[in-house]
Amino acid sequence: MKISEELAEILGFLCAEGCYVNTKSTYWQYYKNRNKKYLIKNKPQRRIEFGNTNKILLDYFKKLLEIEFDYSPNIGKDRIRICKGAIVDSIISHTDIGHLKWHVPSKVRKGSQKVKKVFIRGFFEGDGTISNRIRFFSTNLKGLEQISEMLTELKIQNKLNGPSIKVNRKPLYEIYIYQSMRETFLNKIKPLTKRPEHARVSLN
Repeated sequence: MKISEELAEILGFLCAEGCYVNTKSTYWQYYKNRNKKYLIKNKPQRRIEFGNTNKILLDYFKKLLEIEFDYSPNIGKDRIRICKGAIVDSIISHTDIGHLKWHVPSKVRKGSQKVKKVFIRGFFEGDGTISNRIRFFSTNLKGLEQISEMLTELKIQNKLNGPSIKVNRKPLYEIYIYQSMRETFLNKIKPLTKRPEHARVSLN
């Protein structure tokens, strides 16, 4: 079964800026019909969060969820929480979520060029930078190696560098897009917000 472009991009965003929460909580809950509070013990709580301070990206991510899952969560100040169990299960069936846990899903790696492009775009919006150079950063070497391979398949020449070691920090790895590939990258990946101002695309 093929993966949709919307789901591929959702997964790209989450591999960069997502976290999976699986915990239990104890709290008092008021039931209006009984006019009484009850202690709820060890209630399982599972959710996926996409965190970002860019309102444009939060709106865009919500739109992808609406298209793919017919799901419209509230947007918080700096995150969107996915609390519906079936959607959480669907997402984590493709990849673990977490800085050191994620990988490029096999259906993305085996997917069409468009599927690969939108996954890379989602990831780049979270963990990429563009100034004089276009770069991706992650502490996840295996994941970056997979993205580097996809970029090469898309004929975007790149180099994987690292690790960069800093005190009390995890080793950091970098994908560097060759300067000669700058326009090729922008034209193929079409970043949403991390672009030169004159080359921004509409999110409508």
